[in-house]
Amino acid sequence: MAWKRLRPSVLLSVCQSMYIGSLISFLTATFVGSAFILTSYVCYETVNYCQFYPKEFIPIRIQWMRSISDIIACAFLYIWFLAYLLFLFRPYQLKGVKRKLFLVCCVTYCLDSLYRVGLQVLNISHSNLSSVQKIPLNILFVMNYCVQAYLLTKHFRPTTKKGQLILFLQLIVPAYFCLFLAIPVASLIYPAYNKQDNEGKLLIALFAPLIGVVLEVISRIFVQRLCNITHPGYSYVLLAPLYCASAVMFRLLQAELDSLKSIAIIGIIHGAAEVIERSTMVAIDHLCHAILKRESTPWGSFRTPRRERLMADIAIMSMLYESIAIVSVNGVLYLYQMIYLQNESFVNLLKYFAIFTSVPLAIECFFITLSIMIATRYQNMPIMAIWRRRWKRHIVLAIITSVSIANWTSTNLLVIIRQIRLVKCRLVKLVYDYHLCFLKIGYFVDAFLFCFSSVFYSRLHAFGQRFKIIFVSNVTPRFKVLLAKWWHAQFFKVWLLTELFCQTGYRFYQFSSKISPELGVLNGVWRERSRNYVGTEIVTDYVTR
Repeated sequence: MAWKRLRPSVLLSVCQSMYIGSLISFLTATFVGSAFILTSYVCYETVNYCQFYPKEFIPIRIQWMRSISDIIACAFLYIWFLAYLLFLFRPYQLKGVKRKLFLVCCVTYCLDSLYRVGLQVLNISHSNLSSVQKIPLNILFVMNYCVQAYLLTKHFRPTTKKGQLILFLQLIVPAYFCLFLAIPVASLIYPAYNKQDNEGKLLIALFAPLIGVVLEVISRIFVQRLCNITHPGYSYVLLAPLYCASAVMFRLLQAELDSLKSIAIIGIIHGAAEVIERSTMVAIDHLCHAILKRESTPWGSFRTPRRERLMADIAIMSMLYESIAIVSVNGVLYLYQMIYLQNESFVNLLKYFAIFTSVPLAIECFFITLSIMIATRYQNMPIMAIWRRRWKRHIVLAIITSVSIANWTSTNLLVIIRQIRLVKCRLVKLVYDYHLCFLKIGYFVDAFLFCFSSVFYSRLHAFGQRFKIIFVSNVTPRFKVLLAKWWHAQFFKVWLLTELFCQTGYRFYQFSSKISPELGVLNGVWRERSRNYVGTEIVTDYVTR
């Protein structure tokens, strides 16, 4: 082929691939991941303030602060799809329908806000909605996207009803696959992950991303058929939510592994799998296209310039979002530890974050460089050229997607991270149980000995006065005192033993509190930390039953 004669040298290709890979995996990922972490921090301090407290005990001012913050955060979610449409279509294509789309966003957002305010005014939700109370909100959210997709379908006017249905599904399915991915991951994979040992967690973290790969293949088939209404360089926009959500959800499993060795192993395996996926992306899509059409399609007819441009954009997006997910997930984990656990200083958390983030990022950078090298030198995929020309567009889209994903998943990620952290403290929970046992035995024996020793002298004196016949005349009062002291010394030894039990239990308590303050229990009282609305620290006690 003629393009092979125009290739640069191998050394120059390697250097260019390393340069582009470093920009994607280190510089851009750190910048966009910082936006993800900042959004999560703002959500934790506003929307998720006092998240793990009984909602009846949350002060009214904090409830209203949480509700108002949630309403403001939802505004970004309702304009999420509209922002993607502005990236997907050129300005003249949305002429006459842009106002209608914005009006739909405003109407659904106002209904959402009124519903939240109504529940708070009637003291039904207490700023913490249950699963049943969230059903109308989910319906409004889905309705917002569906109505916008319907308006776009009417705007472009396909000739047949079948064409209208296909266009509607092509617009809506890739965006909603992230919802279809979140349900099984949150309800099945994460609970199964929490119940496994280290080897089981490693296997789940290794094979769970296959679910995302299947959904990504289906979404790419949908996006490739938008040939009549979108520019070939813009079609990848519809895949951004799925790729970002998939990377964040599955990187959370890998970030929760206990050692750097496990993280490095899973990073190498995952990076090699990504290289294979990106290298065979065109072949996989060609095979799926042939199965869908139920006819053989020539290879040359499938490798059109449009699909080559789309595959290059998707490869860049995949590399970028995987690196962003590494920074974002590790940042959220240590952010949770800083805000809710408060068992390490900020400097130590920053050091651990740098160590546990740099190792997978370095591994990811190596495999990204390898992917770029294979795609550009052996597959003639214009990844470098597109990145040089469109890097600003990719970064802006990544920021919008990451901030929206962080806003959308902040509460769910917080609950999942808390569950994983509590499961990691099974040993601490066992130590805590033994600590309670020691305390109960020690307090019981200590109370018994205290009562007995306080009346020992008086009882012994009364015993001697009552049975004077036992004490013969040569038994002096000093002997009686020595006898009483001897008996008291024996009981004092038993008292020291029980005190040792109590001290051992207290040491176990200190150990458990240092590892996980959420399990710190003393004298049957569960202590949790919080801050009130003026910022001062308070300690709320819940009696354990």
